[in-house]
Amino acid sequence: MNKHQQKRSVNSKNVTIISLFPEISFDTLNVFSWSDVDDPKYKYKGILLDSTRLKLFPEYLNFTYEASQPMYMCYRFKLDKINTGLIMRTFSEYVSSKIQLFIYDQKMDSIYYERDLAENFGDGGEVFLQESWLYFSTNKKIMCFTEETNLYYNSVDNPADTSVEHSSYYKLVELLSPDTIRTIDKNIINRFKGR
Repeated sequence: MNKHQQKRSVNSKNVTIISLFPEISFDTLNVFSWSDVDDPKYKYKGILLDSTRLKLFPEYLNFTYEASQPMYMCYRFKLDKINTGLIMRTFSEYVSSKIQLFIYDQKMDSIYYERDLAENFGDGGEVFLQESWLYFSTNKKIMCFTEETNLYYNSVDNPADTSVEHSSYYKLVELLSPDTIRTIDKNIINRFKGR
């Protein structure tokens, strides 16, 4: 087999893996994590990803794959003619509750970008919630707005104290220019917060 034949063979394997992801299209996509990841109504429950198909994905996923916390293929969507977004549910602290985005470049035949989109994790009075919205801007750029919330239930330390400490942080990036953090104005926060 010559080099060109080998490259086509590798490409066809990756294309096969990508085709297993259900395809979606959207103007705005809310990405969230549930604590009950096995609920059949959960939008990001996904389809079980066989561990033998992980070679396409970042190496750390191969090393940390456990049968107790498998990974799931949720959705794929076109970013442009070359790039495809792949949304997966991956391992977290106790269950597969983290939702991640991977961007596959068809020309390079590889994944070159990943981003955490959603999480729902709690332990010992501390809760971390992450939720994202993918949407197209007025100039057709695909954006990712993320809200991260940290909660602490003071009743863990003092049962009489029912107060909850709360802090939220926001991020906005253009997915095909991920190193550029965008300015977040109140209109963007108000558009998504509390949805």
